[in-house]
Amino acid sequence: MDCYEEIKRYFYKVTGIRFDSKIDIVNEKIERAIRLLGYDECSSFIHDVKNDSDVLQKLIDLLTVSMSYFYREIEHFEFIEKELCAKQNKIFSIPCAMGEEPYSLAIYLLEHGKAEFFIDASDISAQAIQEANEGCYLHTKFRYMPEKLFKKYFRQKGNRFCIDEQIKKYISFSVKNLFNLERESSKYDFILCRNLFIYFDQKKKLEALQILSERLLTGGYLIVGKADHIDKDIANLKKIGYKHLKIFRKEA
Repeated sequence: MDCYEEIKRYFYKVTGIRFDSKIDIVNEKIERAIRLLGYDECSSFIHDVKNDSDVLQKLIDLLTVSMSYFYREIEHFEFIEKELCAKQNKIFSIPCAMGEEPYSLAIYLLEHGKAEFFIDASDISAQAIQEANEGCYLHTKFRYMPEKLFKKYFRQKGNRFCIDEQIKKYISFSVKNLFNLERESSKYDFILCRNLFIYFDQKKKLEALQILSERLLTGGYLIVGKADHIDKDIANLKKIGYKHLKIFRKEA
C-alpha cells in the first residue's frame, strides 16, 4: 500500500475523517507534515504516527481545519436558552474549533439573564484549543456578531480582539477526540456537535451518534448543524420539531 494512503486510512480510523476529495491538497499537507516534523521518509513517519501520540497530534493539527465564527446559527442558542433548567446546566461543545461557539453561547445565555450553566468545550486540534484558551481573534471572526455585543465583550490588543475574562469562567477547554469519549464519565444536558458529521461516512456517523448519546443525560438534547445529514431517529435519540433545526432528545 502507498504510504500516503496508509496515513489517510489510519487517520480515518482515528478521527473518522475520510479524504475523498482534494487528494492532491491532502497529499501536499502530508508531505509538508513529514518535512516539518523532520522525517526523511514516509515509512518512519507512519510508524511514529501509529505509535507516538505526540506525532499523531501534530499530524491532526496539520490536517484538520478549525473554521467557525462568532454568533453562527444562533437559533441553536435560542433553543438552549428556552430549555435551560433552574439547576446548573452542563453543556458540551464538540468540536469547538478555536472557541467561537462556546464563547458565543455563553454570551448569548448571559445576555438573556441565564447564568446557571457551565460549558465543557473540546476539539481534536491542540492548536485550536490553545487559541481558544487565549481567546483573541481577528476581526473577520465577528461577521455575524451584533456590534453592540462585540464592543461589550471584546477589547482590542494589537490587530486582535480578546474576550472578557469574565466569560472564560463559564468554559473549560480541552483536547479530545470524539471517538475516545466512551472512556469519559461526564453526562450533559446539551451537546452541540455542529457541522462535524459532514466529514463522516455512514459508519462513522452511527458510531459518533452512539458515543454522544451515551454522554447525554436522559431527556438531554443533541444539536447538530444544518448541513449535517442526519434526518431520522437514531437508537434512543428522537428528533424533535423545533423550527427547521436538527435537534434530538435522548429517550429513556
